[in-house]
Amino acid sequence: MDASFEAELDQVINHVLVLTEEQTQRETVASVASEARPAEPVTGAVTKAEAPTPAPPAPPPPKAAAEWQQLPTVAVAPMSEKNPENLSVCKAHPEAPAFYCQTDSTAACSVCESRFHEGHLIFYGEAGKMLIRQSLRNKLKALRSFRKGERLLYSRYGERQAIIKKQRSRCESNITLAFQAFHSYLQCEEEKMLKCVEEEANRLTWAASQKRDTLHSSVLSCDKAIESVTEQIVEGWQLNDSALHISPPEQLVCPDLFLNEAHYLGNLRYRVWNDLGKITVFTSIILDPNTAATCVKVSPDLLSVSYLRNSSSEPLPQRIEWAPGVLASRAINPHDTLRFAVDVGDHEKFEIGFISAKASRKGPRPNSAQLFLLSRHGSHFLWNGDKKSAFVPREKADCITILYDGLRKMLSFTDRKSGFQLHVCSTKHITDQLFPFLAADESLKSQTKRIRLVTD
Repeated sequence: MDASFEAELDQVINHVLVLTEEQTQRETVASVASEARPAEPVTGAVTKAEAPTPAPPAPPPPKAAAEWQQLPTVAVAPMSEKNPENLSVCKAHPEAPAFYCQTDSTAACSVCESRFHEGHLIFYGEAGKMLIRQSLRNKLKALRSFRKGERLLYSRYGERQAIIKKQRSRCESNITLAFQAFHSYLQCEEEKMLKCVEEEANRLTWAASQKRDTLHSSVLSCDKAIESVTEQIVEGWQLNDSALHISPPEQLVCPDLFLNEAHYLGNLRYRVWNDLGKITVFTSIILDPNTAATCVKVSPDLLSVSYLRNSSSEPLPQRIEWAPGVLASRAINPHDTLRFAVDVGDHEKFEIGFISAKASRKGPRPNSAQLFLLSRHGSHFLWNGDKKSAFVPREKADCITILYDGLRKMLSFTDRKSGFQLHVCSTKHITDQLFPFLAADESLKSQTKRIRLVTD
């Protein structure tokens, strides 16, 4: 809140309090037995009264928080020094007595504003002063209430800033870790590919070297043969046939002694991008940590939830209070279709399914008409926590597929491995949006401590 506005508001309130106390003291000193000055006629006034009437209607509620800067400056005129019994509200006529208009719920000057209140119910004298003071008290109460609300909003926005700072730090850390994983993978793939190129080049270089050594030996043999033939020609043209039997040299270089650049560079970027699928995952739903109950922890990748006894989660208004669970980040419409799977392992206390977008997240558990949840307690499965619906599946269901079919108007829970249908229900009566929901309570006997969305 602006400091200058708050200081001005405090000054106005203190000034009003001082004026009210001074008026009360003067009325106490004055003669109580003296009768009130007769009411002065007001031109055009239809109804006048001297006796006090019930308190005027309450002032309108304070302005919204967005309009607090537009509040007008409150000006309070002092009491007349010549006639202290008159409570003046006009700087131009400080000696003129003020009257109170109950029709407009306002105090006005009897000289310059009487024409604006023709036909209204007005009060003069003690009754008018009493109602004016009551109006000032109501305004003062409204200002104090408004200031209290603004201060409360100011403190809440300060808390929100601190929460946003923590969320930013957490998001930045997780983003950095995710990209570090990509960088490490890409660096490793780059080193592997460069090593393959190096090994291939070394193999081809060694093969070419072997060929060169063989050819070098062949060249030396040819040199010796040429020398021998030359000597025979010089000595008497007697040729030795054995010197002429020489294997002909290779006319072409082996075509395989080249690096296959197409193998390494062809579609390189696409192959790298395609290989990134080994370290990336995709799910049809993402958990929203802002909706998680304070007693659960959502993993940094937003795919799993686990029970946490001592949690330091920030108090957010959208968090669920009636269950140790978390909602998905996006709701589905009644006519949509959504399929996702949850790996529950041997966890003994969990709930999975959907809840209505209109279901309350605070207070007690919503009614069953807004819940579509399959839960497990020990070895028994329950529908919406109803003990009458308890059953034990034929096989251990450690991974459950949930299918919401808006076209066929049905919701089913199926064991992913065996295909056994755990539960199916009709969704014809659903008209609201639905949020996927996962909850994991404390399970001491099970080895699985968190339930996790299965990635495609």
